[in-house]
Amino acid sequence: MQFIGQQQILSFFDLATKNGELAQAYCLVGPSQIGKRTLAKILAAKILNVESSKLSFNPDYYYVERLEDEKTAKKKKEISVEQARELRGKLYNRSWLNGYKIVIVDEAELLNEESGNALLKILEEPPAKSIIFLLTEDDALLLPTIRSRCQTLQLRPVADLEIEEYLKSISDDKNVQEIVELSWGRPGRAIDLYNDNELFENCLREKKRW
Repeated sequence: MQFIGQQQILSFFDLATKNGELAQAYCLVGPSQIGKRTLAKILAAKILNVESSKLSFNPDYYYVERLEDEKTAKKKKEISVEQARELRGKLYNRSWLNGYKIVIVDEAELLNEESGNALLKILEEPPAKSIIFLLTEDDALLLPTIRSRCQTLQLRPVADLEIEEYLKSISDDKNVQEIVELSWGRPGRAIDLYNDNELFENCLREKKRW
């Protein structure tokens, strides 16, 4: 799994893993498309000692996100208390592979009061060898009691040079410089602009109006 930037955070986790100093809950904070989800999955794969491409098949890995509404096929507005309670049941069971159990909660700011309190109970009495990654654009929207039990790591905009080097490694696209400028330091946005020419042209026209 390709990842761009945030090397300081990756090094931090490598050292914590090596020294056996992993915390039981982390909050990864940053704007959309900055790399929170990709980073969390890379870290989960390393901790579980599995290839990133096979992470979703690992029985000790759990990914929590908003579910789709069966009627509208659109994502629901919140992460439900049922999801949090189901997660609690899974975490307190014995590890399938006798190692860590890893949870990623995407858009954690969309936990409602009930689901937030259900998650809080897990954080208050965390099962052994479990790690929870909460991903959010704004950690101020989390319950203060949840924030206080997490180690918070801020993902910063990635340097233009790093994004440029990655794009040049996969293509000789003449638009690389403009894509980098339009990416706002967000690797995910840069990749979207690279893969979607219509999006790139629209953003370019919008930029010319500034």
